[in-house]
Amino acid sequence: MTAPILIDQLEPLRKRVLAGDNRACFVERETILGELETPAAAIPGRLRYSWTLRQLLGRVSTPVESEDVVLGRMVEAVTPASAAAYGNGRWQDFVNWRIIGSSGHMTLDYPELLAEGLQGVARKARETADRLDTDEAWNFAENCGMCADAVEGFARRYAAAARAAAESAKGPIRANFLRAAAALDEVPHRPAKDFFSALQSVWLVHMIQSCYVGCRDMAFGRMDQYLLPFYERGLADGTLTPELARAFLAHFLMKTNEIPGTCAWNYLSKLIPCVGTKQYIFVGGSLPDGQTSENALSSLILEAAMEVRMRDPIIHVRLAPGSPPAFRKKTGAAAVALKAQVQFWNDAVIAPALHRKGVAREDAWDYSGRACSIIEIGARQNNHDLHACLASWMLEALRACPEQTASLDEVLARFREVAETRTREAIAVRRNDPEPAYDTPFINGGGLHFHFESMLLRDCVAQGKTHCAGAIRYRVYSSHFYGLATIINSFMTVKRLVFDERRFTLAQLLAITEKNFEGHETLRQEILHRVPKFGNDIDEVDKLARAVGDAIADAGDAVMKGCLPKELFIVGIHSTFLHQVSGKHLPATPDGRLKGEPTSENLSPTYGTDTTGITALLKSTARLPFDRINTGSGNVKFAGKIEPEMIAALLQTYFQMGGLMLAPTFVDRTMLEDARAHPEQYRSLLVRLHGFSEYFTALPDNEQQELIQRTEY
Repeated sequence: MTAPILIDQLEPLRKRVLAGDNRACFVERETILGELETPAAAIPGRLRYSWTLRQLLGRVSTPVESEDVVLGRMVEAVTPASAAAYGNGRWQDFVNWRIIGSSGHMTLDYPELLAEGLQGVARKARETADRLDTDEAWNFAENCGMCADAVEGFARRYAAAARAAAESAKGPIRANFLRAAAALDEVPHRPAKDFFSALQSVWLVHMIQSCYVGCRDMAFGRMDQYLLPFYERGLADGTLTPELARAFLAHFLMKTNEIPGTCAWNYLSKLIPCVGTKQYIFVGGSLPDGQTSENALSSLILEAAMEVRMRDPIIHVRLAPGSPPAFRKKTGAAAVALKAQVQFWNDAVIAPALHRKGVAREDAWDYSGRACSIIEIGARQNNHDLHACLASWMLEALRACPEQTASLDEVLARFREVAETRTREAIAVRRNDPEPAYDTPFINGGGLHFHFESMLLRDCVAQGKTHCAGAIRYRVYSSHFYGLATIINSFMTVKRLVFDERRFTLAQLLAITEKNFEGHETLRQEILHRVPKFGNDIDEVDKLARAVGDAIADAGDAVMKGCLPKELFIVGIHSTFLHQVSGKHLPATPDGRLKGEPTSENLSPTYGTDTTGITALLKSTARLPFDRINTGSGNVKFAGKIEPEMIAALLQTYFQMGGLMLAPTFVDRTMLEDARAHPEQYRSLLVRLHGFSEYFTALPDNEQQELIQRTEY
């Protein structure tokens, strides 16, 4: 099999995804789980999850299509129920989560999977049970064994299906089926032997977790690192070439697009258990000793993504001070070619910040991420996300200021108090959660239970219990604070009109704001156009931005002092779509924003207020205290022809200034407006949204308009 033939087989797969029907559900999963509910009730609660997974994987189909290279796909269909529910209800009301489910949002220990296989992991769990001899450890080991057997049976059935398909196939297609069958005889239940079987192993586990268990936003972690030994071994023994590896990688990347279809995750989502899942791969970065870790696979993954040209997976590039110029140029070329699929992370800021928070050095420098722009200590943490509108906290702080407030410093101090109080309250609620993110409604009477993903989260097997039961290295509270530019611009308005020019008292300005600027449109226009705004390299505003960032970080530090062992609080400026949702219910703000309008998103300026160029924007953003605020993407829209060298140079300068993350979109307003008018012509047009990529034509009107309004550079 030659690499060019494999690459040619991508196009039919691409067309199939783009032509897919988002009303389709994973019909076999829902049908079988419905049939299993009654018999599952007779199974002891502590085994019900694994029993259900074994039954499910033993009964579902193993479809093999002529273009398939990496095997493992769901059977989908539009049913009367899914067609009726699409767009008219919540996916949770349609998908069966009553016996099996997971909140997802994690990176599994794929190096362990490839080294040991699931049966090897189950063996280690039994060794732990022998050592600890507790009911919990024995229960964990028994469930591990059941899940490993379930997956092995599924893989072997898939291997048989591939061999059956090969009997009537010829040439390259037959070779593809036989290669996949040979791999599935071994993986993921046993250690991977070569590059292709490693990819097949990772994919099958990922597909099971995403599609049958229902984990969403599952990340692949640092794939260029854990696949490297298989790549080098294949080159050495002559069974692999760089071109063939790139083709295998391209087919792996294409598979990730088969799961969510072309829907947007928060709008007209498919009725599937992992919803509009986003999937992430990390490449590049540095090691604890300061050496860079880019390798041949780092570039091959980028090249494979350029062959696929689809929304998933999101490619996250870790850039270090010592990243080679050739790799920087390669990442710039990939970003431009892929339009909105690549995001960049600054190793020199992120890894040291994690280490200062108490993350072990080797863990901090092995970070990856999941769910938009959220840092993750890969396969070593639980996720507990907090969401809060900073603009709401700002209004609360302004209302609480006494009449004799004499300076903006006093206002900021009150804001810091509100932020600390509200964050403490949020953590107190999340600390009592029995599951990460939200409850999974197992019908087990509240006793011992199991999660398949615990087999591949570090420390769980060694401790003989699930991550939800505390066998995890770090319990991370990731904040999603949003509306940063809204409050910077609002505090700047207060500074200018109340404390500098003394035209209003704070109470008077608040009274005008709370009446939605009724009767004060001239003043509102003055605020919008005369008061300096964040994102323009204005020293006065940027100093205030730093002070606001420090106030948020101070609140986080204060909360951290009260955290329990293993608990980490990571401050982030990250909105997803919540800046729009919260804005609908938020009163007007002093920056001239009217009641009901969105607040600012992520680290971005309020749209249209950054008027002095990309360099000014990045200089302003880099002055935020990213040594203390550790997550949050900066979305930037570039119009016209942009050379990869320019992107590489821009990133290097921004990161040298202390910038955190950058997520570019390469599309202009004219194209977006035409896509809005003629969506049928732009089915594959990608844009950057909140920390991930989406198809522009799949977005609701308000999000399309927001993207059109973004400043173009």
